[in-house]
Amino acid sequence: MTGPGPRWAYSASPTELDAVASRSLVVLARHVPARQVWLLTEAEGPLCVRSLEDDIVVQRSALLHSAWLALADTRRSQVQEAITCDNHPLDRLPTIASSLPPACCHGCTKALRRLVG
Repeated sequence: MTGPGPRWAYSASPTELDAVASRSLVVLARHVPARQVWLLTEAEGPLCVRSLEDDIVVQRSALLHSAWLALADTRRSQVQEAITCDNHPLDRLPTIASSLPPACCHGCTKALRRLVG
């Protein structure tokens, strides 16, 4: 498909857009402590759906959103869920050329270390 606008916009699925919106909820939760649990719970479903996709075309996005899901889990002090979330997605690293998902995984690892002391 061609036309005005960025090329990536034509391949954005509802699943991808939901996951991107959920990343915003994770960020917002950090700034609105009174609604943190609700915001992180709302973010969890769409992030989980995207992170579990095995389609080779969305591996980068799946890994990226797995890191966001793990970050949301660490913010809710759910260490075991955050660790479990990262097990499968890390297998994807060798297939991804972008530096963004590995950087997000590194950030998640730092958050886990702070949480468990």
